[in-house]
Amino acid sequence: MTEIAVLKLVVRSFVKNHPIESLPAYLRPEFNQLEQLLDTFVKNPTDLDTIKIFVKYSLAAKNFTLAQQLIQFGLAIDPNAFEFHYLQAILSFKTNNFDKLPTHCLRLLDFSKHRQLLDSLEHQHKQELKNQQKDSFSKSLDNCFFFLVEITLNRHQMPHLSQEYYLFLFPYLIANSTVNIQSRYNHLFITFCNSLGRKNHNQLLDFLAEEFAINHDTPWYHIMMGKVFWFIHDREKTDYHFLKARELSLKQQIMFPMNEGGVYSWLPDTVSKTFETQEECPDRFQIYKTCQWHYADIHDHTPELSIILGCDTKYFRFFPKFLLSLIKAHQKNNARTVTVISLFFDNPSTAQIEFLQNTQNYLKQHIPTLYLTYNHELSIHPDGAYFASLRFLFAETIFEKYPVPTFIFDIDTYLPDDFFERFNYLKQNFDLALRIFSIAPNGSQHFVEPWCLGATAMYLGEPLITKKILHFLKHYINHAYNSENLTNWCIDQSALSQAYEYYIRPVWNNLKMADADQESILIFAQHVGGKDALYTYGGVIDLNNFFDQVQQVLSNNFKETMMETIPVSAKSSLSTTSDTHIFTLTSTNNNLEVGNWKVDNNQLNITDIPFTIEQTILRGGKQEGSKIITLSTPNGLTITISPTRGMSIINVTGQDMRFGWDSPVKEIVNPVFINLESRNGAGWLEGFNEMMVRCGFEWAGHPGMENGQLYTLHGKAGNIPASEVIVEISKKAPYTIKIKGLIKESSFKKADLQIWTELSYVPNTHEFTLHDMLTNHADYPHDYQIMYHSNFSKPLLEKDSQFIAPVKDISPFNNYAKHGLNDWQTYLGPTKDFDEMVFNIVPYAKPDGTTLAAIVNKDHTKGAAIQFNTQQLPYLTLWKNTDTEKQGYVTGIEPGTNYAYPLSIERAHQRIRQVMPNQTVHFEITYKALMNQNAVSAVKKEISEIQGDQQTTLNPNPIAHE
Repeated sequence: MTEIAVLKLVVRSFVKNHPIESLPAYLRPEFNQLEQLLDTFVKNPTDLDTIKIFVKYSLAAKNFTLAQQLIQFGLAIDPNAFEFHYLQAILSFKTNNFDKLPTHCLRLLDFSKHRQLLDSLEHQHKQELKNQQKDSFSKSLDNCFFFLVEITLNRHQMPHLSQEYYLFLFPYLIANSTVNIQSRYNHLFITFCNSLGRKNHNQLLDFLAEEFAINHDTPWYHIMMGKVFWFIHDREKTDYHFLKARELSLKQQIMFPMNEGGVYSWLPDTVSKTFETQEECPDRFQIYKTCQWHYADIHDHTPELSIILGCDTKYFRFFPKFLLSLIKAHQKNNARTVTVISLFFDNPSTAQIEFLQNTQNYLKQHIPTLYLTYNHELSIHPDGAYFASLRFLFAETIFEKYPVPTFIFDIDTYLPDDFFERFNYLKQNFDLALRIFSIAPNGSQHFVEPWCLGATAMYLGEPLITKKILHFLKHYINHAYNSENLTNWCIDQSALSQAYEYYIRPVWNNLKMADADQESILIFAQHVGGKDALYTYGGVIDLNNFFDQVQQVLSNNFKETMMETIPVSAKSSLSTTSDTHIFTLTSTNNNLEVGNWKVDNNQLNITDIPFTIEQTILRGGKQEGSKIITLSTPNGLTITISPTRGMSIINVTGQDMRFGWDSPVKEIVNPVFINLESRNGAGWLEGFNEMMVRCGFEWAGHPGMENGQLYTLHGKAGNIPASEVIVEISKKAPYTIKIKGLIKESSFKKADLQIWTELSYVPNTHEFTLHDMLTNHADYPHDYQIMYHSNFSKPLLEKDSQFIAPVKDISPFNNYAKHGLNDWQTYLGPTKDFDEMVFNIVPYAKPDGTTLAAIVNKDHTKGAAIQFNTQQLPYLTLWKNTDTEKQGYVTGIEPGTNYAYPLSIERAHQRIRQVMPNQTVHFEITYKALMNQNAVSAVKKEISEIQGDQQTTLNPNPIAHE
């Protein structure tokens, strides 16, 4: 009997005779169809996905011998299968086979580039052992190996696998190890438990019981038990475990991760519930008697809004920018709302105090409905937790003086121009607005740390609850702060979470609550790339130029009022030639941005074909400041482009036709709110909703590492605002309209690629053409990639819709897509739990390189076709994402210079092109709306003629593995 036949019998016998009574929640879905999985394994024993499932089944059942056999079998099929090396490393650890562990960690990496890993790991072990006694050598080394997989992946920025793999590692006897090792275990354990608790609460309890049986009382056990009991509203047990976690952490000097810092300043219910009746508050920071108040002189005005901030001398650098943003918003609101901004300030410099004095006087003279109140003091505990809490220590006092709707903000933020519109909306519709991302619809908290209720921004509009909350926050922070804590970070969030539990959750159903994040009342530092980026964003505003900037705002506000009567068409930079009207809407060279703008055929004395072109500046949320240009023709197409998002096409509509899709991302997200490196390099998805987005140009495809650099998903082009935007309209029939934009991918020492994009459209027709010109302005050759990610949904995408193209070769992108290879030409309807399927295509083309790809509805009465040239774009990617409509029911047809694999894979397969210094390469694509059955038939015929008698090769296996 062959080795494979024996393995089949062993797997079948074991699974049938050893059912796992309690399956881990992460794994249970894979084991629902054991009989079907066994049949699959018997019929196709080389299917790696099925083998992997049975490896995990064996590990869960602790049959390590069978797990080892299956792993070796999988690696024999594919020695580079990433997850099998991961599983082998875990199995080696669990079976104390440490000789194999480093080898399989190395196999997670590229051998040729990371041979130094073993040496560095050996060095790390030696460093760890310096503080160990000789007789503890073996135990210390073993525990270091526990983290070897994690260390390997983190050090080389490799992608981590799913959390389910930690189920096979935890728990492990670690309590008697070094503090350094316990701290590593502590961080990893808490991260895993947080994830597990959000998935399966009961399984977390079982898991913690097993951990306690092995390691007994540990800080990490008690902090997680505290979270469990907080989640089920058992306050007495919550307090016991959190206080125990703090006690053990301080005793053993094992510090929790920063986001868990709230446990150090957690107060039990027996203390917190007394605050409401306490009048006297301890002065833990010794500031109340020494602070110097400078109240605004508001005369007979009654404030309508109060804004409260706090900072130290370092963070004061953000205050001028925040105040300027408030002044801009106030002026846009025509200074109608009487507003008091109060700043609490620790250890100011003389120059900073003079600035506040001058600002207070300036506002009084020039903006009589905007007032500044401030105080300053010097605390005996000048640390970050105190500075973050400073505004809450004085907020009760300010509310007593100004009992009006109140905002409390972090100072490293700024306000949108329409802030007062948003305030009025909140005031009319809500009692409170908090950052309640951790709160479920019923008012209870999701399974997270209790202190994750965001304190960055809050709106307090209900006076009775506001008074109670501010009183509580002041007392809590003064009672809870302890200089002996390893950190007091999150003390303000611990206070806010307990205030929520006392004063908000019990009356949740009677309150009108808003999510401060959803209402976008504030622009946070992370929205623009961090604190330093915020400081420089839009130009530095400091003590030296603040008043000049304010004067300019006041002057511009007057000018804008006068400009309201000037025709909008006169505000753009207009030039003409004998044949063309040229409108420049954006020009960094000329420091020009026209803002909202509109032109139509009548303004240009064109009477026979109606059209409108309009640029709009979007407001609110993450689309704040984004621009869209909409080209409309009543009998043709309406095309919307976003210059802010790399000249991407947002959607195309016309006569019951639509190109585009319904993404969960509803806004035209301004790139300043996107961190491309988030989500392990997939931050691009947070703005993805376009009908056509350019993936490139420095790189495209899935995220990955190469030479120590992270190459993020699909490059940067779709998130680069255009430096130049020009609209050209022909003066003669057929009045061709061209919308051009310049995208610059330029960085010091790296690249200087500049791309002129052009969309060309003849009014009242049903097709348009993109013509892109990529020029290398550097003195050295440079790689480039481009994929035109073109996306379609209803009404074209539906059950039994068809993808048609002249296909020479097609292969699945990965193992999941293998299951859909036989049905690659047809689509499913919206299907829950459908993961995306991607197919790599080499198309046939005409002798000049021209080819077509199309999607048509099930009745073949309408469709969309893309015409491109394989000499420019030799590859075609078909993306099927027939998930639910809310999740994103969409397909993508993507001509490109490459497939969507990470850069390193594309380079290995020689699908990366180069552009020489000063060379320009061209790409041209035409999109056709097939409005009826005749148009569909014509495209089908053209595709059929290109295909001819040539065969299509279906390759059953992926051409590469990520």
